[in-house]
Amino acid sequence: MIDVRAYDVEKGDSRVFKVMRIHSVEATETPWAFEDKHKVKKPDVFRMTGSPVEKVVLQLNTHAKSLLVEEYPLAERDLKREDGTWLLRPTFRPTFF
Repeated sequence: MIDVRAYDVEKGDSRVFKVMRIHSVEATETPWAFEDKHKVKKPDVFRMTGSPVEKVVLQLNTHAKSLLVEEYPLAERDLKREDGTWLLRPTFRPTFF
């Protein structure tokens, strides 16, 4: 998966754009702008980079844990086994559109 990090002028924030969703690119003579506003944000286990940061706890059975790790491998570092279930306590950056 290839992503492009860029400053979104309309939203006023640095964002991650998936290359596969970009339909076209237009080269212009406009010089680079908003350089001071470009910020690299570390993605959470779900690959989200939004704000604010929230703390959540997910209680998972073994099957759900396996599916989660298969789809989001970074989640494995935050998984702990307690009382026969798996708990995930990630730092989460919900992004709502």
